Amino acid sequence: MLDQLGRSREALGESEETAWQLLDATTDAVILTDLRGVILACNEAAAQRFGKGLEQMVNMNLYDLLPADVMASRKAQVAEVIRTGRPVHFEDEREGMIYDERLFPVFDERSGRVSRIAVFARDITTRKWVEEVTEQLGRRNELILQAAGEGIYGLDTQGRTTFVNPAAAKMLGYRPEDLIGQHHHELVHHSRPNGMPYPHQQCPIHATFKDGAVHRNVDDEVFWRKDGTSFPVEYTSTPIMDDGKIVGAVVTFRDITDRKRMEKALRQNEEKYRSIFESAATLIISVDESGRIVDCNARAKKVLGYSPEDLIGRDLVGLVSPGDQDGVRECLKEVLVKGFRYNLSYRMVRKDDTLIEVNMNAASVTDENGVYVRTICMITDTAAPSPR
Repeated sequence: MLDQLGRSREALGESEETAWQLLDATTDAVILTDLRGVILACNEAAAQRFGKGLEQMVNMNLYDLLPADVMASRKAQVAEVIRTGRPVHFEDEREGMIYDERLFPVFDERSGRVSRIAVFARDITTRKWVEEVTEQLGRRNELILQAAGEGIYGLDTQGRTTFVNPAAAKMLGYRPEDLIGQHHHELVHHSRPNGMPYPHQQCPIHATFKDGAVHRNVDDEVFWRKDGTSFPVEYTSTPIMDDGKIVGAVVTFRDITDRKRMEKALRQNEEKYRSIFESAATLIISVDESGRIVDCNARAKKVLGYSPEDLIGRDLVGLVSPGDQDGVRECLKEVLVKGFRYNLSYRMVRKDDTLIEVNMNAASVTDENGVYVRTICMITDTAAPSPR
């Protein structure tokens, strides 16, 4: 059977085999089938989802792995992909789990017709739970809002601010009470980064009121402070539902000035990069493809107690609390595949053996030919050190 799996992968071609090697590193389930539903290849995550071995999955019919009611709807969705040549997106909720699933057409190079179906499934159970909690904000969550480091505010369907936490008000230069009842877009989101007017009809936050979708990780816009200055933000807008109706939205955002500054520096020459690199208020660590540290800035001394020289050549994962090492290791793998991974929280072990909570944004750097050079990790300490 293992030989059969190998032959199946070989039949996909060298370029697709390389792609499957990358997909094996992701936690998303990925399956490739023919038009009858026969599985041609899949990754480990897909096999685990169905409780099968990787070699058992090949040549099975995907429909045989699904309940009868799900099988019927899945066949209809595949038929739509074949008929239209376009992807189909849906959510699959079964046995207490929720998956975000996408069916993509794979076209035959000669005939131009759909010849295979690629299935991508991501476990979004936790995310859905978080969104449900957000929709039911109450007094218990108010304490969290007050303590959160991210900016958080709520809007009604007219775009008026209904609540705002202290972090959001501070970043915007207002008192919280000054923002309540105000039209958020006209007050802090009225212009693009270049100063040109930004119509609210084009704003992803306002789009939430119409499409009911979560618009997440928007990071190419700015918010405007009370004093007329702006700062780059990354935000997510989530609809608030009441009895099936959209009654508003919750927006979480963070100031990504440091991240944008770093991205700009990486596009400039090494001298300017080093200047920002060493003066940054954030710990910046560069690692190679294996996760070994090749560079870091002087912030390492304050955050971890090590000098940069102490860290060069060490494995980054080795500086992470044992319980969080797998997550960081998967994060570095994801960066090699996707090119970035933002907002990973974990604990690091300082030189004095205490633990410190950190948040990491990581992105890969390539040369002018698109060849991987290194991964840049921007690490912010989010809490005081504690004993191990």
